[in-house]
Amino acid sequence: MVLSSWDGEYQDLIVWEQLTDAARVALNDLNNFGKAEVPFNDEYFEDRLAEAWPF
Repeated sequence: MVLSSWDGEYQDLIVWEQLTDAARVALNDLNNFGKAEVPFNDEYFEDRLAEAWPF
């Protein structure tokens, strides 16, 4: 792996509410990703946020 000085494209940040209903349903469906867990879905988000809080 080699570092690059070339800047890539920037992607706009979106919030959960900006996702389509279908996208939110898909990300909240625990069967969609096998054993992988989506850290920002409704089931895990609060727990992951609490784990990240340094104080």
